[in-house]
Amino acid sequence: MKGLQGYSESMLMLCILSIVVTVTLVSFVRSVMFIFSSGDGRTMRTRQIALLTAERLAIVVALAYTGNYLLDVRQRSHAATWHNVPSDTDARYTASYSYLWNNKILLRLYDAKSKKLLAERTYFNLDAPNLAWTDHSLIYDTSADGDDGEISLPPSLLDTLLAKLP
Repeated sequence: MKGLQGYSESMLMLCILSIVVTVTLVSFVRSVMFIFSSGDGRTMRTRQIALLTAERLAIVVALAYTGNYLLDVRQRSHAATWHNVPSDTDARYTASYSYLWNNKILLRLYDAKSKKLLAERTYFNLDAPNLAWTDHSLIYDTSADGDDGEISLPPSLLDTLLAKLP
């Protein structure tokens, strides 16, 4: 069933993309016709169209980010079975992970004593998670470049704040 959910979301995104492309092409044609409608004031009309295009592009980008975030929230809300992994180095932290659909894993880092959520990551992984604890980080994705596949210990303020969002 979860495979069908991923398929339907992919089809929805394809439909939305086709609508955006169609509206963009129609708007482009109308803009060119408006700019070249007469010889007088062409510079002013070009400036108007450029400002309107920038405004609409900002709205589309904001809607795309919002839609992506809402799909992410929906996917994270379906996390059901959690697997706990205590830290190897000390007993200050514990991690929990849950399998999501589309081969994604939701990883949460908690304070061991207060059980307070400190950081959260959602990442793509075809295999079982291989968490590695070090003195200064929790490594969850060894194939990632640089520091992308790890959470620093203690987590940054940004990690803690982002973990509080739905």
